[in-house]
Amino acid sequence: MDGDGLTFEESLARLESVVERLESGDLNLEESLRCFEEGVALQRRCLAELNTAQGKIEQLMDGTESEAPVPGLRDAALRPTSPSRAPETLFGATLPAE
Repeated sequence: MDGDGLTFEESLARLESVVERLESGDLNLEESLRCFEEGVALQRRCLAELNTAQGKIEQLMDGTESEAPVPGLRDAALRPTSPSRAPETLFGATLPAE
């Protein structure tokens, strides 16, 4: 949680709500500006949390957080897989066919 007591997910949901209000066109100028300011703050908070998470993931994938990184883990983790088809290998080991 952050200093305002919102989790990342709560901040993101609030940001989506703010965007919907702005897109509705029902706000006067002052309300629009307040919503926009809140949206910018929420967007920055979410981006900061995502950047922190990305940095942690990159450290883990580079092996800087572990003594012995698993060969090929970074490439396997970054390679997209089809949602209807399971990967054929996991950490360099061939998986049995279904």
